[in-house]
Amino acid sequence: FLYYEELKHIVNDDLKDITFIEACKLYVHASITGGTCDCKGKCITKQCPCKRMGVYCSTKCHSKRGGCKNMGE
Repeated sequence: FLYYEELKHIVNDDLKDITFIEACKLYVHASITGGTCDCKGKCITKQCPCKRMGVYCSTKCHSKRGGCKNMGE
């Protein structure tokens, strides 16, 4: 996590442009799980960051590939 002092020194021009919808999705998912995994497998081992943290993967983790074995009901 970035601390306040680090945030003050971020140069806006260096940041990647994303849509408002993308920003909302990233904010919501990161708030719940701390990030996304983007694993290529089925997320059945603790090599998957989500599985390792004890949280379900979301559609943001595998939006282009489909579901995995670590998806919630």
